[in-house]
Amino acid sequence: NKISAGDNQGIYFRFSTRPELDENGVAVIKDETATEDSKRYSYVPFGTYTGTITIDFGSEKREVPVTLNIVDAMVSETTHSKTHFGTWWFTGLPASMNWSQEGIEQLNNLLLEYRISGTLAMNDWTPNLKNDVTYVNEVWKLISQDRCGSWPINASNGTYGNNFGVDENGDGLPDNGAAFTEESFMSKFSMDNKYYVQSYDTEELAEEYLSRFVKDDGQGNKYAYDPSLKNTYAFLVGHYQYKIFLFIQKCIEEDVNLMDKLRFNISGIDEPWANNTGEAVRACLTLMKAMLIDVAERVDTGNTTFNAFGQKVTVDLDFSEATTFTKEDIIASILNMRVPVTANYEASYEGLIETWCPETNYYGSADAREEHYGKQEERWWYTVDEYPGTCVSTEVSLLYARVPMWMMAEYDITGFLYWSATHFQMDSTALPMDEYYQTAHTGFANTNGDGYLMYPGLHYNVDGWLPSLRLEAIRDGLEEYELFYEIKDKYNEIAAKIDTDVDATRVISGLGKTLYAQDMIMGNHAVFAEARTSLLQLASCANSGANMCIVNYDDGGYGTVEYQVYVNEGVELFNNGEKVTDVAKAIEGVGTVYSIKTKLDQSENKMELTFTSNGKEYAYAQSLGGQVSAFGVGEFTASEFTKSSNITFSAAEVDCASENIGSSQTGKAIKLNVGKSKDKNEKDKLQYFAFTSELLKEKIPTSKIIVLHIYNATDKDVNLTVEAWQENVDEARNMYTGVLKPGDNAVSVSVKLSGLEKNALESLDFCVGTKAEADVEKTLYLKDIVIYNK
Repeated sequence: NKISAGDNQGIYFRFSTRPELDENGVAVIKDETATEDSKRYSYVPFGTYTGTITIDFGSEKREVPVTLNIVDAMVSETTHSKTHFGTWWFTGLPASMNWSQEGIEQLNNLLLEYRISGTLAMNDWTPNLKNDVTYVNEVWKLISQDRCGSWPINASNGTYGNNFGVDENGDGLPDNGAAFTEESFMSKFSMDNKYYVQSYDTEELAEEYLSRFVKDDGQGNKYAYDPSLKNTYAFLVGHYQYKIFLFIQKCIEEDVNLMDKLRFNISGIDEPWANNTGEAVRACLTLMKAMLIDVAERVDTGNTTFNAFGQKVTVDLDFSEATTFTKEDIIASILNMRVPVTANYEASYEGLIETWCPETNYYGSADAREEHYGKQEERWWYTVDEYPGTCVSTEVSLLYARVPMWMMAEYDITGFLYWSATHFQMDSTALPMDEYYQTAHTGFANTNGDGYLMYPGLHYNVDGWLPSLRLEAIRDGLEEYELFYEIKDKYNEIAAKIDTDVDATRVISGLGKTLYAQDMIMGNHAVFAEARTSLLQLASCANSGANMCIVNYDDGGYGTVEYQVYVNEGVELFNNGEKVTDVAKAIEGVGTVYSIKTKLDQSENKMELTFTSNGKEYAYAQSLGGQVSAFGVGEFTASEFTKSSNITFSAAEVDCASENIGSSQTGKAIKLNVGKSKDKNEKDKLQYFAFTSELLKEKIPTSKIIVLHIYNATDKDVNLTVEAWQENVDEARNMYTGVLKPGDNAVSVSVKLSGLEKNALESLDFCVGTKAEADVEKTLYLKDIVIYNK
């Protein structure tokens, strides 16, 4: 390599601790008599390695010392996350100057090294019988690899109406591959159809779907075919069915069921609310559900002849040749196939959309996560590419590409979608590689790097692609997701052994609290390095002879955290050098659950656990964050609350005991009477009040989270939105969206503000309720404000 005079260039090395693999991707075992644990580490034992790297500048040489630490924790070769990263024939391939099928395979295999699945499997994507066979074989090469967690199958474009018109014998409109009559379509959505109900987690969800789609004509007749959707964008059922049957056939030939790795990709319903294609969602998803039920029925009955590509097609399936799965397993996999839809929750589509894939910011609220996305068997999201949220542009820290996978582990999100990994394009024109490098390629204003994670290697005489550091960060995050996945499995084993609920999600929350708040990335590289060390220690401790694990973690919102820690019987546990003696639960002959309480009253707070097992010393250290300060009434006053919409409103200091609302720091609270809206215009009919306080102006610049202790005196849930107004900024920034339950609530508001030194915080705006209930009076009490510092 050459570095021009006066220029700097970083040189990066990747070290691999993976075992040597044979041509089939299976780890080579040198000693067949070794234990499984020895085989695991037969090539790279854990420990500290040292050495030097020699750099030859021609006129002189430099020796650079290297220290490499390998820890006692294993990352699974099997990828358990699902990914969908767009790869494009009209951008990435022209940039790489390799349009061949081999070039595409090279690209996909590189992505799989990073545990990422692309979208382009062939250089000839024309749908026909021959190409579909090739397509299935190419996709099979990918999904048969352990590192491939999923693959999106592309649809053949068509309209909703193209799929109707055949009679009961399957004859009718072969030119467009029609699949259903109105009657046969309706039968797919009958509650008496066992495949219809089986395709949902519960019968309740199946009924919900039925109510969203099956209509009543007013005379007691129900119908499923909706003529108003006739010319609406959709796909051709016969074409899709053909691919599915070919995949089933491939599973039988290879004697392994990989159907569970397949997901559907329908480009015409991408971001439907932004593109006003909601009816296309309705058309596509009803067709999809009917198609999967039809395939399940055909597999069960052996009727595998159908219309596709203008002719009758038969795919032979002989399940007697399969030894590792059954026909029933395949049917279950078919009915479980998912269509991630890049849309945030919309109530009118509940039941119709089974797999929401919203932007990451829609997962910011715990209430939204559970209320809107909690029913899903598989959760997905996609990056917003906007600071301070998840972002992979070149302007921000690599933590923005890496930490979201920690959030995925906590929020139980399986799938990660990113619109493009290879979008080498300028002004909507694909550029040859030389021109690309001669142009100041920025991609998109303020989000440089958005859409491309690799660089064509020809500029550096490399056959293939060069990964970006952002791609390395994504891979590292996905491997840390795998560590969390293993920890969850291990914790489930321990929970069964000790008959105690071991909540791994709470542990992950406690570990990630220094890195993110809700959907916002926080912290810095030093903080991350510390958290990652804790993660590796956590995995090592759980797999030790002591089976040490964090049984639970709780923070009551006032800055005192309590951990419950389990160790096997006979193991002594120490925290910061002192023996832990507070026993929460003792299981005779098994082990002990200890309780550790820590008040966050230092500028930096830590927990440092140590124990010895089988003669080896283990440690687990975790940062608990900065100092926490609680403020009661007196440090903020009733006069700091004013109405900010046309409502009746009052704020007054009251005694908690007199109001019968429990206790607070000072025994006082601010009683907030939020009256009915006086606006007649429905769209402006909201109940807003503002909070302007020097307390927040002083504390927010150094804070990470603000916890508002609010008592809801109504007997119903109250929707709450908290927005921030800054000086010299014309738009409020949403900081919290959630629900106040009747009684006490600890509302955790993440601080998402930027440029505070230039644009000081003016006020917080609270919106309670919704437009529909803006004529309902509400009474709330603000007891305390607790500020968690960075």
